Formats: sequence, C-alpha cells, structure tokens
Amino acid sequence: MVRTSNRNFGRYRIFVAGFTVIELLVSLAVISILLSLILPIIQLANEAARQSACMNNLRQIGMALSESEASSGKIPSARIATKDVKYQRSVHVSLLQFLEQSALYEQYDAEEDGLGILKDPPTSKVNGPLLAARVAVYLCPSDPSHILRNSYRICSGTSPGMHETTDQPGVNQSLSGFRSKSGRKNPAFIDGRSNTVAFSERVAGDGHQSTYVPSTDIRTLSIKTHGLKTPSDVTDACNWPSLPDPKHVSFAGSTWLLSGYTQTWYNHILVPNAITTDCTDGGPESLGAYSARSYHDGSVNILLADGAIRRASNEIDLAIWRALGTVAGGEEIGDY
Repeated sequence: MVRTSNRNFGRYRIFVAGFTVIELLVSLAVISILLSLILPIIQLANEAARQSACMNNLRQIGMALSESEASSGKIPSARIATKDVKYQRSVHVSLLQFLEQSALYEQYDAEEDGLGILKDPPTSKVNGPLLAARVAVYLCPSDPSHILRNSYRICSGTSPGMHETTDQPGVNQSLSGFRSKSGRKNPAFIDGRSNTVAFSERVAGDGHQSTYVPSTDIRTLSIKTHGLKTPSDVTDACNWPSLPDPKHVSFAGSTWLLSGYTQTWYNHILVPNAITTDCTDGGPESLGAYSARSYHDGSVNILLADGAIRRASNEIDLAIWRALGTVAGGEEIGDY
C-alpha cells in the first residue's frame, strides 16, 4: 500500500508540474499578445509627445521673431553679409538673444566670414566651438541623427536660388519668401502673415559622406546647369536619373550657425516629404530644391508669419504649398 501511494504521489507531482508548465506557456503567450498590442500604442504616444515638443520649439522661435521685430522694427535678416562676403551668420544667431541664449549669443565672433558653409561638414575659423553647440529649441526630438544641430529652416519662397527670378504670380513662378537679405517690415507681407510660412522643419543628413541617403541628403546634379529658373525646372532636374552613389551633401542640418540652403534655409519647390529627392547644382546658395522634411507621420510642422503653428500634410496641394511659401505672390490659398 505504501509503494502504491508513493507511486500515485509521484504521478501527481508530474501531473502538477506539467500543468504548471502549460500555465506558464499560456501566460507567456498572453503577455506576448498584450505587448504586441501595447507597444504600438506606446510608440504612438511617444511620437505624439515628440510632435508636441517640436511644435513648441517652433512656437518659441515665433515668439523670438516677434520680440526681435518689436525691438528693431523688422523681421531679422536670414543672413548678415557684407559687400565682400556673401556668406555669413544665420538668422538663428540673431534669435539666440530672444531665446534665453544670450550667453551663447555673446560668444559669437562677428568676424565670421561664413565661407565654411562651402564645405561638408561646414567649418568656421572663428566660431568653431559654436558649430558643435546644441540649442534645445533648434532640435526636433523626432530626428535621431547624430549630427543634428538644426531642425528648423527659414522659408526662402519658391525661388530655386538666392533671388526671385520672376515677378508675376503663378504656381510655377520663382517668388520671394520669408527669407530676406536685410530683414522684412510688415508692409512686405502682401499675402498676409497668416498666409505666409516663416519656418518649417528639415531633417538632418546622415553624416556619412561615402553613402548617399535620398531621404536626408542633398544630391548634387551630375550635369551643371544655370537654366533652373522656375520650380518646374528644378523638379524636372531632381527627377533626372541618379548614379548609385552620387556626390551629395551629407551634413545638412549640422549647424545653426551659418546661412545657406544646406543648413538654415529651405524652399517651397517640392511638397513636404516629397518622393522626389532634394537636389542642387552646386553650393549652399546654388539653384536647387531644398524641401521641408520630417520624421512625423505624413506631415511637417510649420510656423506662420503671424506666429501660428500648423501641420502641413504630405498630401497638400502643390499650388497651395507654393502659395504659402511666398510673401507677395497674390495667390488664393484654400484649406490645407
């Protein structure tokens, strides 16, 4: 009887152990299913928080622009240049003093010639330490790039290059935007401040010169041309077939210090996050498409000249997007 009892008890222990293993496996399966359902929700919540922080950065930049305008009577220039040197500091430098960054602003050496913008990565003979300085308000938390120093660009209109080349309104005309050489006074906003974009986002490059990444880098056209006079000209050029690993700018957005399309300007030639890649026919102020781009799902954040913050969808009508990029195009702007 004792032996039988021990045998039965042993079987019972095996049965209980087997049942426990089954329970454990079921529990793990349930946990795995729950995690698969919860993780996307957590990721969405985290991105929503990053999106909100990004919009708040633009809001602070808008407030700084307003304070600067109140102080000087005009919007600050997008570049401080001289007759002999056309590259110099960016509008971001001017805004530092209105973003609780006076100490950093005072470190800026006005002898900056800006010629370091011609290099990739950019350099500076007199403001080298500032090239590496991170200013939280200039960084979108959704951009993971290790070289990121500036996420926000000043709008240069629909012009492919430095200046508008036509003076007639239209979706395919090269017209001036918020960016200017000497600053803008209120009467310049013929279209109205609420219909003019001041700043938008642009993701940083990948920082790897040996590898071209179409979604972040700026491709240099293999054929030099000075015939890119209209937005459509540039769009066609950017759609030209590319070599597998073309010459390109990989350090875009790596500094807020210097002016130029590779770092602190952008234009409204292509829609936000366009499938067509950005391209240039030369240096940082050369003709090309330098688009608003972000890591937010399906949109970019924009700061309007009146201080309002909006989201512009990737699906925005091209005519509306180009109209938003100009200060005096006289276009009709519908819902977006």
